Amino acid sequence: MRGQRQSPTVSVVVVSDNAETIDGLQRYLRDAGVTTRVTRVVERTCELVASARGAVILFPDDFPETKVRAMLAALKRLRPSAVQVLVTSDLQRFAGTRDALILAKPAWGSTILDAIRARLDPAE
Repeated sequence: MRGQRQSPTVSVVVVSDNAETIDGLQRYLRDAGVTTRVTRVVERTCELVASARGAVILFPDDFPETKVRAMLAALKRLRPSAVQVLVTSDLQRFAGTRDALILAKPAWGSTILDAIRARLDPAE
């Protein structure tokens, strides 16, 4: 529509080792118009994140905690503006994680996407 401001495209990386999680969330995000990439290798996350309007949806329960924490530190260093969303069944384990949004598992795709958009476009 003329006169309406369109938000720039959001680019999301889904990091999970669960095929069902990857397929379902990727399908939902793409249907919502979100550019989506997926990986099952937590160490590859940073190279997949867009430099602008990027977000990472990480399911940390699928990976060793040392690898998760190393990736989060690298992400903060290399892509400081990227939104970090952790979806976990153990909220206490990641309660002290700075700059990340922690969501309880299970979380709906719409809940995750709304949280990302709220972080990227806080004025809307």
